[in-house]
Amino acid sequence: MNSTLYIDLPGHVHAIANLSSAFGPERAIELWKEACLLSGVEDDSTNPDDLNLVYRYLADQDGIVGVFGSSLLLRLKAYKKLLNYKTDTP
Repeated sequence: MNSTLYIDLPGHVHAIANLSSAFGPERAIELWKEACLLSGVEDDSTNPDDLNLVYRYLADQDGIVGVFGSSLLLRLKAYKKLLNYKTDTP
């Protein structure tokens, strides 16, 4: 099997960059901090379980924010699957 499969953890920097593309950097940071606060997560967490909570919160929002949240959830799921694949494969 291909052992070079790799994906970066879609963390807070990635999320803010994606949100910035639609809302600009200042609003993206505001959205991120609000989502973290309401999810009970530190805004600089790199824990995939924490990120999952924040991304689910974003995904539950109406409009483009929800679309971005859903996209981030999908990327996080892919990251976890590849991570598990790498640890399960000899």
